[in-house]
Amino acid sequence: MSKRNNKLKFLCPLLVIGLAGCDGKYYNDEINVKPPKVEVGGSDLLTIQAGETITMENNKIRIVFNKNASIKELVNKEKKLYLVKDSKDADAIRLLKRTKTIAGKDVDYEIVTNNNDEKKIQFTWQIENVTAIATASLLKDANEINFRVKLLNNDHNDTAISVEYPIIDGIDSLFEKETDYFVTPFVTGYLINNPVDAFNDSFGGIGRSMGMYPNGWGYPMQFSAYYSKGLGGFYWQTKDSGDTVKSFTFTGSDEKLRLGIYHYLSDIKTGDVDFDYDISISNLNEGSWYAAADKYKEFAHQQPWTSQGKLKDRTDYNVDLYENTALCMFGYRANEPSWNDNIAIYDMIKSRFDTKKIFNVVIYPAYNNQQYMDIIKEYDDLLAMFEFHTLQIAEYASKAQVDNAMLSADGKKEMFTIHYYECPTNAEWRRQRLEIEQGYIDNYDVDAYYYDVSIAAMHPNLCYDETHAHGTRVNVLQDFFDQYKDGENLANQEEFYSVGQEMIFEQLLPYVDYYQTRAGGGLVGYMEHDRIKQLIDEGYAKRLSLFDYIYHEYGALRLDGYLNPDDMIGQSYYAIAAEVALTGGIVEYNYEFFLGENLPSASQVNLDMVDYVNKLANIRQGIGKKYLVYGDMQRAPDLGQGTSTYEFNNLNYGPNHVPPEWEVLQGEYTVDNVISTAYRNGDSIGIFLANTKVDTIDAKFILHAGRDYGINEGTVYQYISGEKVAIAQIKNGEAKIDITLLPQEIYMLEIE
Repeated sequence: MSKRNNKLKFLCPLLVIGLAGCDGKYYNDEINVKPPKVEVGGSDLLTIQAGETITMENNKIRIVFNKNASIKELVNKEKKLYLVKDSKDADAIRLLKRTKTIAGKDVDYEIVTNNNDEKKIQFTWQIENVTAIATASLLKDANEINFRVKLLNNDHNDTAISVEYPIIDGIDSLFEKETDYFVTPFVTGYLINNPVDAFNDSFGGIGRSMGMYPNGWGYPMQFSAYYSKGLGGFYWQTKDSGDTVKSFTFTGSDEKLRLGIYHYLSDIKTGDVDFDYDISISNLNEGSWYAAADKYKEFAHQQPWTSQGKLKDRTDYNVDLYENTALCMFGYRANEPSWNDNIAIYDMIKSRFDTKKIFNVVIYPAYNNQQYMDIIKEYDDLLAMFEFHTLQIAEYASKAQVDNAMLSADGKKEMFTIHYYECPTNAEWRRQRLEIEQGYIDNYDVDAYYYDVSIAAMHPNLCYDETHAHGTRVNVLQDFFDQYKDGENLANQEEFYSVGQEMIFEQLLPYVDYYQTRAGGGLVGYMEHDRIKQLIDEGYAKRLSLFDYIYHEYGALRLDGYLNPDDMIGQSYYAIAAEVALTGGIVEYNYEFFLGENLPSASQVNLDMVDYVNKLANIRQGIGKKYLVYGDMQRAPDLGQGTSTYEFNNLNYGPNHVPPEWEVLQGEYTVDNVISTAYRNGDSIGIFLANTKVDTIDAKFILHAGRDYGINEGTVYQYISGEKVAIAQIKNGEAKIDITLLPQEIYMLEIE
């Protein structure tokens, strides 16, 4: 399919299934798709039957195992959708060792539970020295299959590194390729249209390195879903309240798809390894990514990493950062000798803001420029020093630091460019880092810490050097968390509280206050999302604020956008800035990789672009504060306004930084004409709308307040010049909204 046609799939999805909605009437995003004319058969009773194949089912879901225990069939009986049907040749389980991967072959099985409320089957394989045992269970009236896996007699001298289970190969289109979607938390969230085609072309899908969890550069959350729009599909997750390292793969396989989940051993000592959590594959009975995210919310909000409470109920955070910050200036090149306009540009930007702060993340040795440091303090803006708190430059490493470098499973020192990744179990290393961080307080009066290339980014979290203090315990995440606590304690003592880093994953929520990312910049930016840019460019992939949707109210503040106020960025600037701000984040101007000859001049600053950030910040600080800072993100209304494509050119790149396939940041980028988000705070709902076009939009749409927010009767208000004006009544769960959206303006609606 051509690139242009692919982009149309996100432009007006209703066209794909032949519904009206773009004809000038009130746009209605309700999708009523007739279910496939498929007879799924089987029994509505909870049963298990064993013969040439093994079938376990109830009235909602059925799984069939082949003789070798691979999964032959998995069907959502409620929606008459097959995840896989008649798969014969797949591996059932695979053991990853240091130098090879071995599939389990001969299998024994036993039905271990067989009563009216539960059916459970156990499979056993002998894989060289290791006995692998897996179970699959189904409860009466449940719509999920729960798997477990464990290893017996692991041999430390020939250790398993991980086990892959379950594996489902031969996954095809659920209904029609054009309406199939894959929801992945990859680098905080993407929606992939038509993964069968997208993952069987030159892009192979989410492989083992891209699917690593917990990892902000991979999977910051432990779930995915595959659905047919408007129908439903399947959802899978691990229900692990701990920190076991995993990898969630979903890849192309012989013109179909393959699902596999790796579970990494936390300790490689001789003995048994029980992965003590359920691996769930369940029905998704609504065809939307929101349905998958809502299922995960139910799990996530009951976990240890949310026990610190919601931001609105806490006092241990920097109010200025959350409520009063308009912009993040990241990597501002104040130490660049040739950049004579750096202070003038800062002055210009600051002068357009209404008493709000700029948060500066300063890269060494930028603070050698005293003029820049002085202007930050003169304006009472916020300052954090860019810090590699887990890295040591190899050239300057002591013998102890070389010895303390983390070790990969294949026996190589783990390195980032010219740096060693240091193991956090070393008390002296931790002491040295604390000394440096105390120095930032004493010498530069910082308002926050910022950790780059830390464990939420590309950092390994398994160390196989058994001479370190952790010994055979290779999972050192808890030690990293302890290191974060060190920084957090210093920040709390100084009452600036703020600890932040590059990227995020869920277990870090108790330890960090903000994180920096660039994926919100889409094609205009680069970095962690480079690996999926091909699919963005081809129209298959759309970024989702998935992490924010699930965790926003717990206080991980996102700095995002990879922008600067320059005409060359083009009209897509407004969509990027609005999406970052209206999904609860702070817009970032990034200057990190400009070549000296490309650094912007004061004459290039587009003040309209700066003013737009000010407008967004005014809403965050003012009428929208209870939602954009403290709210729980909800389903956003769809106004049916489609997309537009704009040219862009971002000169913020340098040699050896941009990957070869993205040697220049320029081209065309397709963005939404209206950015729409919604939040709940208490009994009220706040809805934010931004017109990102150069033209006025007259929008008429049905607001599904009952379906999306559980509000069947009420009033919809619009804030006009700071006043609440009633614009519609909700009756029977719906309201007709007729609103004029001016170019580059932001609007707030409220439901009470």
